Amino acid sequence: MAKKIITDDSSFTDLIESGAIYVDKTAHIARFMDVGKYIFLSRPRRFGKSLLVSTLEALFLGKRELFAGLAIERGWNWETYPVLRFDFTRISAGNALELTQSLQSRLERFAQQYEVTLKSGGLSTQFGDLLEDIFHKTGKKVVILVDEYDKPINEHLQNIEIAEANRDVLGDFYGALKGSGDHLKLLFITGVSKFAKVSIFSKLNNVEDLTLNADYNEICGFTQIELETNFAEHLAAVAEKLNKTREELLAVLKNWYDGYAWRGEQKVYNPFSVLRFLRSADLQNYWAASGSPLFLIKLLQQNPIPIYDWVNIRLSGQALEPNNLRNLPLTAILFQTGYLTITAETLGIGGRLYTLNFPNAEVRETFLAELLPAYTLMDDERDWGKAIPDVTDLREFLRGGDHDAATAIFKRYIHDIPGRLHMPHEHYYQTIVYLILSLAGMEMDLEKWKNTGILDGVLELPDATYLMEFKFAKTGKPETQAKRALKNIVEKNYPSAWQGKEKKLRLWGLGVANRQLAGVCVELGPGGDMAALLKKIGG
Repeated sequence: MAKKIITDDSSFTDLIESGAIYVDKTAHIARFMDVGKYIFLSRPRRFGKSLLVSTLEALFLGKRELFAGLAIERGWNWETYPVLRFDFTRISAGNALELTQSLQSRLERFAQQYEVTLKSGGLSTQFGDLLEDIFHKTGKKVVILVDEYDKPINEHLQNIEIAEANRDVLGDFYGALKGSGDHLKLLFITGVSKFAKVSIFSKLNNVEDLTLNADYNEICGFTQIELETNFAEHLAAVAEKLNKTREELLAVLKNWYDGYAWRGEQKVYNPFSVLRFLRSADLQNYWAASGSPLFLIKLLQQNPIPIYDWVNIRLSGQALEPNNLRNLPLTAILFQTGYLTITAETLGIGGRLYTLNFPNAEVRETFLAELLPAYTLMDDERDWGKAIPDVTDLREFLRGGDHDAATAIFKRYIHDIPGRLHMPHEHYYQTIVYLILSLAGMEMDLEKWKNTGILDGVLELPDATYLMEFKFAKTGKPETQAKRALKNIVEKNYPSAWQGKEKKLRLWGLGVANRQLAGVCVELGPGGDMAALLKKIGG
């Protein structure tokens, strides 16, 4: 009988004691114990960070029976240590005072647990004294495990004063550890973002950051081998239920949930989504359903991203670690929160350059579903759920050749954009069209270079190709701009590269003026007369 799959936030102890599947990551843990005593690791939400922390907790508490058969069992000395675990999802941080009091309350609980007295004084002094007292009481160095260290900051990025005040509290708190090295066995810190790391841990100048260390690329998430070996029976059962071969099912999983990398060549799967899929045998966007960081949605609304900045983005290592809370580069935040991942790297002047892309279909869909409202649907009265039927209809309209109905969907979205969100740029409206097409499951190839110019977009469907061009003007009629766009396609002779092929060829001009959109589309036959077409549209 196959081991069961647990999909909630169970700890390592819960997984082992309940007989559930645990993908063994203990070899990575054994390795980083030689790195140093101050360790930092960043990974996206729902990626197994808390499970890693709970595994460390069980390890240092000496629960050897839980590790039977795992990689670390034989090489570990199984000495027990006092463990202080801070889970910031359970620590109140509405403001600096509340955060300070919550941390002091946590220190008091640890003092009671190890039967020492928490001395009076400031938070930093209390923390340092507590470590020293526990060390002398037990005769053992202390292990400190910190989960979601950045939550007190992330949840207040829309109120930067609170975020900075909380950051300062945390900086002082961890600063107590600088002089406590003799009392410390390990400090392991994990969270989603890295932008607070530099300022918070500035007093600890020897923190080893494993985030982009290729040796630890696979410490969270499932590799292909781990997926196929640990879940072989579940994969077989799901394949049978969905009437797919094993290879077909693995291809679906790879497309939807694989693709994450932090400098390592080996890609890893999102464990949260994989486990839920194997439990339900239902292909869904589980990552989006688990909730997205509110601060990221707000940043998207405040800083709309140009359409060409989403894929093949190149950033330096320094750019991936911003530390100014008042000027956070959105691309770096998208990487840190898991919407983008490293797909290539090169050695540039002054360090490494990383190329970032969406890791998989699930993340790409999640991102586009959040970005479209950020551009167009910010008002509370417009529910994103209402857009789902639109993109479903759009796909059918285009496949059936009803470009007028497809244009009407674009037109409605442009019309409904609140006035304060409109941007007087062609790329802004082009982005909205691209987003809607992407959500409809259609790939538009952007900026196709030809010897006569640059075509804005090419949409390839099974039996038709759409050549698309956009034109924008602040004033005038959108119909005029749509005809200009269509005329440009013909004048530049863009269709020549597609004429004579088996697919239908449709030339689609979209124009925006006065915050309104219009479209005009014509189908060009195999022997289509370009001169006659140009004359027809006003050439």
